[in-house]
Amino acid sequence: MDDPDSRPAIADDTVVLDSYTTVYLGYPIWWGDAQRIMSTFVEGHDFEGKTVIPFCTSGGSPIGRSGDNLAAQAGSGNWLRGERLDAGISEDEIQSWIDKLN
Repeated sequence: MDDPDSRPAIADDTVVLDSYTTVYLGYPIWWGDAQRIMSTFVEGHDFEGKTVIPFCTSGGSPIGRSGDNLAAQAGSGNWLRGERLDAGISEDEIQSWIDKLN
């Protein structure tokens, strides 16, 4: 995390986004930023024509600029404002958050 240029390899990245128009991108937050492997992921995929909704999980840290940072690294896609979801969030609360996005 101390090296913003670090790009850990993804062992088996078989994700194909071609058939999706909306992508929910979730990750744990570390000191206000996504882990560097998320940078590897977004730089390795084309988000053109997709709406990307970043969200993080955390016990207390805010999402910070992580969504903006990932959007800049991806270089494509319509990135919405990210959200931090608490560990104890209920399914109803998640659904309510999703419903507000539509």
